[in-house]
Amino acid sequence: MAKVLRLHNNGSQQVQGWQKTAPVTSTEINTVTDPAGGKSRNLAVSIPTPFARMHLFETAFDFLAREGQRNPGSVYHELTTHFWDLLELLYNYHLYTQAGRKITLRRWNAEAEIRRMRQDEGTRLLGETLQLYMQDERFRDFSDMYLVYYESPELAGGTRLLGGTSPLTILFTGPAVKPLDLERPQARGHYFDQQTVLLEDRDPQFREFVYELFLAYPQLQRREFAGSVYAGLDRSKINQLQMQGDRSAQQFAARYPALADVQGNLVSVKGVPLPGRADQSAVTSSDLFIQPTRESTTGRPRPLVLRPNLTMPGANYLNGQPWDDRTPVPYYDEVALESRVLPGKGFKYPYLTVGDLLEDSLVELPYELNTQRFHTGKVTFQYGADGQGRARFPYLLPLKQAFFEYFTENELAELLTFTIDLSHVRVQLRVPVQAGRFITFERNYYHNPQNPKDAQGREILEKGRIVKAAVGVGVFPFYKVRYQPEFNDLYKVMLVDADNAPTMLNRRYDLTFFVNGERITEQGAARRATRYERTQKSMATAGSTYYEVTGTHFDLAELTCPPATIGAEPARGLFVPRWRELDRGTRRFTFAVDFGTTNTHIAYADSPTAHPRPLTIGEADVQVEWLHAPVADAGLSAAQRYRTGAGQIWTYIATLQNREFVPSFVGEGGSVYEFPIRTAVCETTSFANEPAKVLSNINIGFSINTENASELPQNRFITNLKWSAELDPQGVSRIEAFFREILLLLRHKAALHGGILEDTRVVWFAPLSFDGFLRNQFQQVWDESFQQVFKARRPTICLTESVAPYYYLTATNQVVPNRDENVVNIDIGGGTTDLLLFADQKPAYSTSFRFAGDDLWGDGYARVQGAPKQNGLLRLGVGHVESLPDSEQNQEYKGYLRAALSNTDFGSADVTSLLFKYDDALRFTQALGLGKGRQLRVLFYLHYTSIIYHTAQLTKHLGLKTPRYLCFSGKGSLYLRLLAGGSSLVAIEKITKAIFHAVTGVEPPHNFRVILADNPKEATTNGGVLFEEKTNTSDYDNIKPVKYSGAVDGTELNQQRLKLNQVDAELKNTVLDNVRNYLTLVLEGDDVAPYLREVGVDVDRQRVKDILLREIEDSLSLGLHQFQRQLSSDETLPETLFFLPLKQALYNLSRELQA
Repeated sequence: MAKVLRLHNNGSQQVQGWQKTAPVTSTEINTVTDPAGGKSRNLAVSIPTPFARMHLFETAFDFLAREGQRNPGSVYHELTTHFWDLLELLYNYHLYTQAGRKITLRRWNAEAEIRRMRQDEGTRLLGETLQLYMQDERFRDFSDMYLVYYESPELAGGTRLLGGTSPLTILFTGPAVKPLDLERPQARGHYFDQQTVLLEDRDPQFREFVYELFLAYPQLQRREFAGSVYAGLDRSKINQLQMQGDRSAQQFAARYPALADVQGNLVSVKGVPLPGRADQSAVTSSDLFIQPTRESTTGRPRPLVLRPNLTMPGANYLNGQPWDDRTPVPYYDEVALESRVLPGKGFKYPYLTVGDLLEDSLVELPYELNTQRFHTGKVTFQYGADGQGRARFPYLLPLKQAFFEYFTENELAELLTFTIDLSHVRVQLRVPVQAGRFITFERNYYHNPQNPKDAQGREILEKGRIVKAAVGVGVFPFYKVRYQPEFNDLYKVMLVDADNAPTMLNRRYDLTFFVNGERITEQGAARRATRYERTQKSMATAGSTYYEVTGTHFDLAELTCPPATIGAEPARGLFVPRWRELDRGTRRFTFAVDFGTTNTHIAYADSPTAHPRPLTIGEADVQVEWLHAPVADAGLSAAQRYRTGAGQIWTYIATLQNREFVPSFVGEGGSVYEFPIRTAVCETTSFANEPAKVLSNINIGFSINTENASELPQNRFITNLKWSAELDPQGVSRIEAFFREILLLLRHKAALHGGILEDTRVVWFAPLSFDGFLRNQFQQVWDESFQQVFKARRPTICLTESVAPYYYLTATNQVVPNRDENVVNIDIGGGTTDLLLFADQKPAYSTSFRFAGDDLWGDGYARVQGAPKQNGLLRLGVGHVESLPDSEQNQEYKGYLRAALSNTDFGSADVTSLLFKYDDALRFTQALGLGKGRQLRVLFYLHYTSIIYHTAQLTKHLGLKTPRYLCFSGKGSLYLRLLAGGSSLVAIEKITKAIFHAVTGVEPPHNFRVILADNPKEATTNGGVLFEEKTNTSDYDNIKPVKYSGAVDGTELNQQRLKLNQVDAELKNTVLDNVRNYLTLVLEGDDVAPYLREVGVDVDRQRVKDILLREIEDSLSLGLHQFQRQLSSDETLPETLFFLPLKQALYNLSRELQA
């Protein structure tokens, strides 16, 4: 049989003579064997050019991929070794250039260089040959080749060409590169020697770099690029890295930036940057490497830890070189960490010294630090420095934030020690290094340190300075949730600057916040820290600045203290919170918020069976924690202990906290604040021109009744929020801010007591007088704020203010009507009164009118803020208070009263609220039963009887039976107790039955009762808490709103669709006639008037009637004029006209009776 001679092993042997056979492909080429077994030392190529040599490296990688560990020591092993040598050399480019070597990359532009060759007769043929290479598909995007040169002062022969970039394998080397004077890492010979050192035998960090390179730039994996190199990589390692997530070129470039050529242009190969390790030195081993506990995410090398006078015999300083105890180390190095030169070596590598972790100053506060809530480390006292057994620690941590780049706050107790002596404070910081050893940084702090100076006259900061800072810092809230970080999304920090000496008035303290070793900036996207300066400090007052940290909690904050002299360096100190760490709760909280015109009340329960209780904040769930520690005096209340703990600046802190922030205690701990609170906000005077920022430029006005000054620095109180949405462009913003702060208080209450935050239920109440638009507007504000604060999807629940009290009274069996007995609930608020009439145990009819508590205590129809406060009841109270003895307590309350009277933003109702707030001390209600007070009590009588008269007329008009129960709720109804003179309502029941009988002609039931809840405001919120969503709400949806005209033979306004322009003289007269009839009934005759004495009213009834008859017509006109400003001509009248003649008339009556 004929033998066909071939270099490869494929193909048919059945060939006769000259016969066409299949073309040779890469399959056949791969079967060609090297007769020298790869041992040849002289490699020849058909055309001796760099381009041809590039193919040799591709062949070498293919050979190793095919042969594996067989045939070691081949020329292909040498080629791949030199390839890895060149890549590793470039990887350590910065490392070797710092050590005095010079590695340069020079650009060889193919188009320009080949054109030059072709123009020269001597090189034209070579140029044309190279042109053919450049036309090859694999050289298409390879327009520039970069040549790598090496130069070393210890290497003879000058600059050497090592190789260049390749479109086939990234790099290739020249044919006769001699060994360099550089040793490979891990003692594996010199670069470009004859040893075989493949990738798996090289430095682990370099190996990781190679794998990351191919994953960051997937185009390198293609066969037509560097696929031959990629084929030799460990597949299991690649799979492991891919499972850890995608690698982006951007992330890779951050760790391994592209190298630059001699002209400063970045080097790339077919669009892939040629990278190297970020600039760092060659320290590969040291006993002085810092041993951090916080995992680094920066990729920067670990610094060494050094200090002056460091003694560590036998320690490995770097790369096996021993530490010399005589090496001079500075206390502070001004050079940036990454650019520092190691002392005694002239070698660029980062190291830490004393000044990098310990501050030059120690910040001393004017009070003891709250060590229960803030980290301190270990604290010891030298003999005599403990203040006769009363140890005091008033210092911030003199640590630089850099400490927390390597360690967490949990290590402070082990690493940081304070030793307090009579003349100074010694601070020691033990910094962990290798092999379980520590290097201790130490600095002594004095009030007036005496430091030596260097040759240039600069102070050597061996000793630190103690700097006093008159500041207070409060954090709200003071917890973080472990496994629900979405609730660690908002922290407010209050900075009180009481350093108000004349030279410090224009110098500001500041705070900076950090988390996970990184600063939280104002420009952050996911997390940020913003600053708002609210009150500027003066000689008489402290200043306040508010910080808002969003999107994260913070690990620590840095206080920057302004220098006392111009040009001096500021002092800095850290405080590190010991957060209360919470787990996801198990309780389901329900909160009910009664947002009233005058007052707001909140009740809650933490289970379906729990009885509602008012919202409180006590020591167990305090929401604001301060840097100052409460004093340990069991004889003081919690509020007093916390207040007194602030030392000499407690007045500044307490005043600003209660005015502009959140009180530490509400309803507990001896606090002067409790729910219900005034419905008021405290806002900056510039609020109208700024976006609303809760607890920055606006907050709930807790301190409205505890202010001694009528004009507040850069702040003012605003009341009447509930109806401001209709009148004031800023009204909605104020309501939103009020709601949001309320919801934050609720969230923190639930979190601190084990609540399931996202499953919290919030109920709010709308008066019947809200039209559909206003109710929807409130619903939207509540829902948006609730869903943002509680991360919930459910909406809030809205109930009418009249339904909730009835629900509470029936749920607690205070009201038990039979099916054929009717009930009327009358909810008297500050601005409106709501009537809900029940028939057959279901709510049937409702009505609402703006005749409520403020019509007793307010200024009639006065609309101008700051109008003279001439309400007769108020003037009675003011005269009574001023007549009280000037005891210390009375002096305090008189100061509050005078400030409120002088405040131009307050009306009579605002000031009267203060009298009731401190009634236990001032005895205002007692004054209402004495002297002129017995005359003025007629106002309560008239207010009550007018509502009953209207209710009776409405009952008759609707054809309903006289109710068995008349229930009162709302803060405004509390005057019924004043009218009754105590808890018994027998006299009021007599009056009520008499009016109903006179109006309807029907005798009320024998068991008729007037029900006034113990706390009428609580009845509403308690009903909201107890309200069950599964209750048949259709009963409440079917309530029919009615508006009785108020005329003698009244009609229903909704049925008539009576417009404002239809209120003619005849209708006015019939309304006035009805009011006259009412006055006759309650002030004359034998049906009702005789009961005046039973409710403590001692007044000339005829005089009262005469005054009112004189005033009612003008009062009606004023009321209709109010409607004209609020309604368009084609809108239906919003409420009965019956009370319009009485609103201004009662106010004028109060003034005349008090005169």
